[in-house]
Amino acid sequence: FFFKQKTAYEIVSRDWSSDVCSSDLGFLAWRVSGPFFFGAASTVASVLENIGERPRIFALDLSAVPLTDGTGAQTLLGFVEKCARHNTRVVLVGAQPQVRHALEACGLALPLVDYVGSLDEARQLDPMVQSQLVP
Repeated sequence: FFFKQKTAYEIVSRDWSSDVCSSDLGFLAWRVSGPFFFGAASTVASVLENIGERPRIFALDLSAVPLTDGTGAQTLLGFVEKCARHNTRVVLVGAQPQVRHALEACGLALPLVDYVGSLDEARQLDPMVQSQLVP
């Protein structure tokens, strides 16, 4: 028997900052559900290619990802490096310990990416959000 687990994707949040030009995308979150292998990572990598403008923060919610492999991690690493060249900060949200370990083993660690527990924590990393919190 062969079993193929499908991976689901969805954009969970797209916040436009009111303090900047309306064409400036500030925060984009993408939720992945299911195993994170090469195909899943490639799909995530195509997200920024298709939205045109780059967000300041790209949050990848991995809380529903039970496992990943080296090909998924390597593909994600290439995506993260490209984001860094375009001044987009990548935040990995809710990664389970075994997933985080596999990603870190492939080089996905500070300062290249941040790991946080929730999307709210990821939003707090955006300098525009922080400046709005200061009285």
